[in-house]
Amino acid sequence: MILLALIIMDLIVITGFFLLMKDSISERENRAASFGAAGTLGHLVLLWFILSEPIIHFFVSIYFGLILFVLILFMIPGQPNNRALKGTQGYIVGDVKRVDERDISFARIKLRPGSKEYEEYYSLHPESKALDDGIRSVGFLNNPNGIDRNPSNLAMMKTSFSLPSFLAPHADAQPSPDIPKIELETGEASRIIKNFTLHLGASSVGICRVNPNWVYSKYGEIHFDNWEDWGKDTRKLPDYAVVFCTEMNYEHVMAAPHTPTIAESATQYAKGAFISTMLAHWFKNMGYIGIAEHNRNYDLITPPLAVDAGLGETGRNGYLITPEHGARVRVFATLTDMPLVPDKPISFGVEEYCKLCKKCATTCPSRSIPDGEMTVNNGVEKWKLDADSCVEYWSHVGTDCAICMAACGFSRPNTLTHNIVRWFIKHSPIARRIFPIMDDILYGEKWRPRNVPNWLDYKKK
Repeated sequence: MILLALIIMDLIVITGFFLLMKDSISERENRAASFGAAGTLGHLVLLWFILSEPIIHFFVSIYFGLILFVLILFMIPGQPNNRALKGTQGYIVGDVKRVDERDISFARIKLRPGSKEYEEYYSLHPESKALDDGIRSVGFLNNPNGIDRNPSNLAMMKTSFSLPSFLAPHADAQPSPDIPKIELETGEASRIIKNFTLHLGASSVGICRVNPNWVYSKYGEIHFDNWEDWGKDTRKLPDYAVVFCTEMNYEHVMAAPHTPTIAESATQYAKGAFISTMLAHWFKNMGYIGIAEHNRNYDLITPPLAVDAGLGETGRNGYLITPEHGARVRVFATLTDMPLVPDKPISFGVEEYCKLCKKCATTCPSRSIPDGEMTVNNGVEKWKLDADSCVEYWSHVGTDCAICMAACGFSRPNTLTHNIVRWFIKHSPIARRIFPIMDDILYGEKWRPRNVPNWLDYKKK
């Protein structure tokens, strides 16, 4: 019986190492693949000794006993993160002042030097002028001296970013008085709109009520020369939000900070604009208001909505972390006055994992991500990303970087190996302490861009 038990245990361990090796090879993770290969080969040799040398059975039993003991420890569930289960409300510890869109980096760099808006803004915020002028001078994402200037990848970026601009005039879908409201039971309406969203290409979808805290106080990012809107109070919005994510391709993101990442970001922004606009017009044709929230028509900040809609938690890097794709997502929403059933926020170990894992902070080339504890910013306890230094780095490399997104342990593909790890992280407080260390061992502490398919090769001259 002991011999049979040892053989079964060794075969299970061999299977685990083999899966690690196989998945790592497909992900082009040579270091992790080497660990998997060494573990597979080592335990095949151990299997031979188990079969041929009974004298070692005692020591092998102790070895496998330790493995079982660790697994049992990993199976001990921890207390749920009650703050995360309250969504964004769980992290509000003071008064929250609504964000003025004029203050965000993307809005500021669109200010035209010499214009009245430019003079007005920098008279009130002189501390931002030198930084913003410097970003404008190098062309933001059009820096000719960026990290790589693969013309094909950059053409993909420009092509994809043109679609949200094309769709923006159709973002606000108001129902015709001639169209009667279609009355649906709220659960049925929610089921239909969620499935329609997934059918259109979203990777995940949830519903929440619109929290006024995340609505901009004033408009500030101007896309279509409509400067008369700059500084105006934002409008009253519908009560419900259908929030969804689109997945960014793993291989493309792993080239960060090179041009495959910005081409992929733009692709997902195009997809999000398409889906959110389609949803807005579905609501319109059902007799309700529909407002598409995408990167050419923002009334509010979408990641907090995603947290409240049960799509994920906020990580150390300031991004939404989802259970399925980690930080490799872009977030969009469609607002409506159709009554829907809100989803509940979720917790799967992100806050606890991020407290120990600091990989996004240590790999960030602009040191924009804090490596310490959460702090209170505008009444919210969180890790506060330095958006200005982040965007300044983007302007120098000519891409949207994405290193923190790629380095995140939650961002790995949905393979059996990684899904097992995600399950342990979700359920075990001990796993949340061990796996950040294991991630460094298997994948390295320092960031290195991975190779991409030949058609995206940013190394071509």
